[in-house]
Amino acid sequence: MKAKTVLLILAAATTLVACSSDESTSVDNSTSAVKFSGGISTRASGAAWTSGDLVGITATAENSGTTNYANEEYTSDASGNFTYKSGDEIYYKDANAVDFTAYYPFSGTAGTASSTVTKTISATDESSTDKPAIDYLYATKTGVAKGTTVTFAFAHKMSELTLKFISGTGSPDVTSLSYTLSGIILTGTFIPSTGVAATSGTTTGSLSMSSVNTTSTLVLFPDASTQTASLSVTSGSVTYTASFTVPIMTSGNNYEIDVTMNKTGLSISSSTITDWSSGGTTTATATV
Repeated sequence: MKAKTVLLILAAATTLVACSSDESTSVDNSTSAVKFSGGISTRASGAAWTSGDLVGITATAENSGTTNYANEEYTSDASGNFTYKSGDEIYYKDANAVDFTAYYPFSGTAGTASSTVTKTISATDESSTDKPAIDYLYATKTGVAKGTTVTFAFAHKMSELTLKFISGTGSPDVTSLSYTLSGIILTGTFIPSTGVAATSGTTTGSLSMSSVNTTSTLVLFPDASTQTASLSVTSGSVTYTASFTVPIMTSGNNYEIDVTMNKTGLSISSSTITDWSSGGTTTATATV
């Protein structure tokens, strides 16, 4: 149903229900625009939405498989309240209950079912300004009764790998570092309709990061295989190298790796899991 047509119906409905304060019994919910909001505990850009973030929402009549609205584009404010942006604004129709899916960031064309997103992550994508765009989020809400406000609980579909640099023997400086991490799979896919993210292929690549102060968190595709990664860290004029086994990374998990820098070399070990869900463990040793 197009927005202009719905507005005409709403105008007529308003005169019919003006004398009643009981909206649950007097409003024709088939012409009620759906109100959406979404919550997330942590993000690549912090713990909140950024005003202007674009979300794709799909609405399907429960148990019928009929998609009434496909990949409609909504924009978020900083509080996570979503406002219709393009495509068709979503209204409750004749179904007694509706299933909703939502994902971030929006892709494709509003009103057309979204296609699989293929992405190869670069060092630029891992910058603070660009990282939120690869922090793919997904949420579902099923069996929603007509007239109900929909509050999504978004989940992270990517994985995080946090390198924590610790000053060890000889007290090397860990507040101004650069490093290259090699041997990890950087290409993967995200399916907006199901929320599944995963690596694709077996080709590995490298990420070179600079101006690192103590910690560096990378957003990566979940990887069901284990990779042997190499790490080269430069502090001042000294470069340290190490290798370690990257743990199997699953969706929504943060894997923190401790990198202790000693004048005689590096030692690498797993540490506590932070921010997202629990992950796995890994250990390695290295020399200059």
